Amino acid sequence: MAYLSEERFLEFIDELPYSDNRLIGAGYAMASAAVFSAVLYPLFSAIMMIAIGLGIGATSPGGLPVLYMITVPLAMIFYASAAIPAVAPLGFISGVIAWRVDFPVGRYSGAVNGLTAAITGYLSLTVAIILLSTASSILAGLPVNDAITSSLMISSVVFIATFWITIPSGTVMGRIYEKKYRGNSKV
Repeated sequence: MAYLSEERFLEFIDELPYSDNRLIGAGYAMASAAVFSAVLYPLFSAIMMIAIGLGIGATSPGGLPVLYMITVPLAMIFYASAAIPAVAPLGFISGVIAWRVDFPVGRYSGAVNGLTAAITGYLSLTVAIILLSTASSILAGLPVNDAITSSLMISSVVFIATFWITIPSGTVMGRIYEKKYRGNSKV
C-alpha cells in the first residue's frame, strides 16, 4: 500500500510549482482532498447501490432490471467525475483561505485548517451556484427568489450527500500537510 503513503503524497505536493509557499502548498493539499473525495464518493455510492439492488432483487418478486443495476451506478460515477473540474479549484482556493486565516490551535492546526477548508469549499460552492442560477434567471426573465431557493436546496443536498467523505479527507490532508510544513513528526 505504498502508493497511498503519506510520504508519496508529500512528494507529489513538493513537485508542484510554488509548493514551497505554505499557502500554495495548502491549496494543493486541499485540492487533492477535494479530488480524492470526488473520486471516492461515486465509487462507494455505486457499490452501495449495486449491493442494495442485489439485496432487493434477491428478495422481491421479479427483481430489479439488470439495466438499472448497471446504468444508475455508471451515471453516478459520470456525474460525480464531472464535478472534478469544479471541486479542484474550489478546494485550492478554500485551502489558501483556510491557511491564510490559520487558526493557532497548536499541534492540531493542520486538522482544524483542513476542516475549515472543507467547510469553506461548501460555502464557496454555494455562492458559485447562487451566482450562476441568479444570472441564468435574470437572462431568462424568471424570478430570482426561485433561483436562490433552488440553489440553497441543491447546496444542502450536496452537503448532506458528501460531507461524510469531504470533512474527514480535508481534515486528514490538512493534518498531513501541516505536519510536513512544520517539519516535526510529532505535529
